[in-house]
Amino acid sequence: MAIIKCSKGHYYDDSKYDECPMCMRTEKSNASDERTIALFSQAKSPSDDSKTVALAYKRTGCDPVVGWLVCTEGSEKGRDFRIHSGRNFIGRAMTNDIYLPSDISISRKHEGCIIYEPKKNSFIIMNGEGAAIYVNGSPIDKPYILKDYDEISIGSYKFDFVAYCREDKKW
Repeated sequence: MAIIKCSKGHYYDDSKYDECPMCMRTEKSNASDERTIALFSQAKSPSDDSKTVALAYKRTGCDPVVGWLVCTEGSEKGRDFRIHSGRNFIGRAMTNDIYLPSDISISRKHEGCIIYEPKKNSFIIMNGEGAAIYVNGSPIDKPYILKDYDEISIGSYKFDFVAYCREDKKW
């Protein structure tokens, strides 16, 4: 697996894709595409079986937790942040999955993200538009595969990473 960055800043696995799937999706997107629905869509119809939904959601009816960040330093000390399947965005805006409001050195929209990849049962952290994210004291300059109890530093915050889904445990 080699994670690379396209010219527009998206990261992707070049062993799976010849070109950036995010760029391909925006170029080929069609407003009438009804194969994909929102994860928490309340609308049910007989044809819903042909639409794409998250695998864990389809099995359990919810978006289950796959891991946590536990804040050990900063204004949120003692708080846990749940990590769900797929992308978990980090930033100061309330729309982020991991919402860190009190440190203005952290980007509002996209400081970085943690991705849980269910097929490989692994977690990846990567920088976004903000300042550097540190893992175990070292800045990351490319996607980093997280391991249990890695220490993550973002601005004035420090977190311990704890995986629920690991080895043979997954949803």
